[in-house]
Amino acid sequence: MARENRITLCLPGQADHSLVLRTMVGGVAYLYDLSVDDMDDLRAAADEAFDCLLHQGSTVESITTDILREDGRVSALLTAAFGEKQTSAPGEEENEISLAVLKTIMPDVQLTVDGEGRIAAIRLTLSTGRAS
Repeated sequence: MARENRITLCLPGQADHSLVLRTMVGGVAYLYDLSVDDMDDLRAAADEAFDCLLHQGSTVESITTDILREDGRVSALLTAAFGEKQTSAPGEEENEISLAVLKTIMPDVQLTVDGEGRIAAIRLTLSTGRAS
């Protein structure tokens, strides 16, 4: 049975919606035949990334998560749509701390920072050892 290589979920930028994200990631892990350890790592990292995007001094209208599968890798790309700015943006040091925390869970983490210094997107990638 052929599987889709991209699954997308858009959630309101509210902390209580992280449970929906974790459920989605668990389902995707099942569909993509990920190991239990990989599923746990991906869920924990996605949860942490969701929280990171929410706590940067700006309101978050929504967070879109794209799960991509290609060439023996699975990636979760979380992208924030920011609303009105509330306080100052996080500094470079805060972004480095967020990156360090995420790298304790996931082997490959990439941050995209916007013009105001906020982390606008986080890509979490793990190798599955299985071709798409």
